Amino acid sequence: MDSLSRQQWERAQAAFYPFVHAFSLPLNPDDVDEILYAVLTHIDTEMPVEQIAVQVQAQIQTYLAQARAMYIRSPSAGAAAAVQERTTPGSEPRSWVVWRQDDHGNRVEVARHAARADAEEQVAALESRGHKQTYWVSQAGT
Repeated sequence: MDSLSRQQWERAQAAFYPFVHAFSLPLNPDDVDEILYAVLTHIDTEMPVEQIAVQVQAQIQTYLAQARAMYIRSPSAGAAAAVQERTTPGSEPRSWVVWRQDDHGNRVEVARHAARADAEEQVAALESRGHKQTYWVSQAGT
């Protein structure tokens, strides 16, 4: 990763940010940079895929802990609440899950929400894009 040039980093950001905007992903620039760092760190590694997943999960936990600590010290209560609401595998799940199924039958969890209305709102926004994927809401654990 130390061999990554500034130009390579900027190209990765330029390629990723349009997805963030096009899909209305709730990511701030720090989140995007953390994702890119994980991807670029492991792009040429010889490490087994399972080990990469474990390392990235640890990276996510560290990143969220640092973000919570920073926002807790911040005067903005809204910022702290936004970080507290994020979920990661292994953390307490939210009540309502937004799902997507593609043309090949692959199902993917898109997001989790505390309120069903928020999940339904996200489904409506995703469906309004006109893609062929199917979106729906289910209660977590069902």
